[in-house]
Amino acid sequence: MAPAQSLLRTQCLILLPRKFLTRLCRLRFFMLLLFLPWTLTLTAQAQFSFGTNNGTLILLGYSGSGGEVNIPSTYDGLPVTAIRDHCFSLVNTITSVTIPDTVTSIGPYAFQFCYGLTNFVIGAGVTNIPTYTCYNCINLRSVTLGLGVSTIESQAFGMCGSLLNIILPDTVTNLDLMLSKTATV
Repeated sequence: MAPAQSLLRTQCLILLPRKFLTRLCRLRFFMLLLFLPWTLTLTAQAQFSFGTNNGTLILLGYSGSGGEVNIPSTYDGLPVTAIRDHCFSLVNTITSVTIPDTVTSIGPYAFQFCYGLTNFVIGAGVTNIPTYTCYNCINLRSVTLGLGVSTIESQAFGMCGSLLNIILPDTVTNLDLMLSKTATV
């Protein structure tokens, strides 16, 4: 840009009334808010953050206050189908987790070191419980697995010394559990 054009542009901006500039900024902000939901791939439902994948949602993180956590089966019309690795790791405030039937995949380490977790329920959509899913959840007492589960990988519930009860469906064909001596399967 030539120096004369730059000077002219600067002078024009200076000559514009402040009220007009404020309205212009508000208009730009409004336009940003209007189009922002259509451009982001991440959404949030209070305590959950999601990412999209081919018309489905992946649970990426949790920022809620804890207690009983019921993962939603849908959000904004899209099904929740996966839980990302480390999604709940080190969230010590949750006491119970229920995963809906729409979830088909849980990432490794998804719930590791959740010291407050006492009850864990997995819906029928999940077929594989990966390595270290609930590793070192020292207060976990009860696990209920849905009818779709066929494989439980090594250390999925490792170092869960308080685990007393695991309800396994007949569909489990590959089982690699390391349990405390007091656990009932």
